[in-house]
Amino acid sequence: MALGRLKEVLGRAVTKRMVPLSVAANVSVPRKARKQERKEKVVVAPWNVDEVHTFVAGIREERLYAPLLPGLMGLRPAEVCGLRWEDVDLELRT
Repeated sequence: MALGRLKEVLGRAVTKRMVPLSVAANVSVPRKARKQERKEKVVVAPWNVDEVHTFVAGIREERLYAPLLPGLMGLRPAEVCGLRWEDVDLELRT
């Protein structure tokens, strides 16, 4: 899984001309290793409400708290970037 993500990221970097070529483009995972990974794949449960509240309380003093919070509320990155101050009501907390 990690190799697939890395190949995708490097491919996008090539497209955006951030790097001249993807060093992972011609790398492949052996079939046996892929099958083994599928067998051992661990299903990770999403956080419950209490865990999210604990996380948010723990990062409150972090520098990136403000931009991370809308993402935790379900907004997509493009929606967060498109927000304007007139869309935010600090008194009503909306």
